[in-house]
Amino acid sequence: MPAIPWLSQNLQPTNPSMSVEEWSAGVRDREPTNPSMSVQHATESICRANTPLKQFFDEFKMAPTRGNAPGARNRIREGAAAAGLPLPAALDLEVAVGEAISNAILYGSPDETTPVVIRCYSVPDLRKFVVEVIDHGGGFEVSTARRAAHFDDVGGRGISIMQALVDDVKLVSSPAGVTVTLVKGA
Repeated sequence: MPAIPWLSQNLQPTNPSMSVEEWSAGVRDREPTNPSMSVQHATESICRANTPLKQFFDEFKMAPTRGNAPGARNRIREGAAAAGLPLPAALDLEVAVGEAISNAILYGSPDETTPVVIRCYSVPDLRKFVVEVIDHGGGFEVSTARRAAHFDDVGGRGISIMQALVDDVKLVSSPAGVTVTLVKGA
């Protein structure tokens, strides 16, 4: 097999007089680079990965203004964490929900008096956390919304971002509004 120059260079020990075996042993035996990640912490994280989520349900309405979006995102992230969703997954969900809320505010609300409804709940046995963002705008053609944004477009990446961050994205559009359902697993 031919050597890949950049890969070979990156795998070499930094001390040329040291053998690869000595270098590997030194890496294995040194203290972790993240001192907050103790063996106990790592073990607890692995054990948590196999436990079902706690039962959780929350539903609230928010006026479709930009100022309300951060509080809604935080409330959902905190709810996901309270249900037992690991922090990295809860943070991914928060960003995806932010995209759905932004779309509801910008495109789905006929006025500031028509609220956006947000419902979130856990599905403990499946280790999933679900968020629904419901607006009351005029809806849109789902197939055109799923198009890839052109590199110089200002917007058009929200659905792609949501799909990259959560396990499943479902869009249901009707003349009465749009429901975006996001599912994130633990």
